[in-house]
Amino acid sequence: MEPDLERGIHAKFVNVRERKTDHEAIAKLHQQVEDGLLLLRVAGVFPTTEAAAAHERLAKGHLRGRLILEFD
Repeated sequence: MEPDLERGIHAKFVNVRERKTDHEAIAKLHQQVEDGLLLLRVAGVFPTTEAAAAHERLAKGHLRGRLILEFD
């Protein structure tokens, strides 16, 4: 059961790894992001050549969002 948050917001927890081959679900998530229905919080984007720096930043903690490794 997902918790009810403030202001009528409901959280829905999804493990993306369980859906990695569900292309329809992934396309739907993509569309929700594009439509502004699903908001993503990104704390930083690192090229793969700076993966070690991204890991160090993650280890420091206190992030508000996800770190992204950008592949060419």
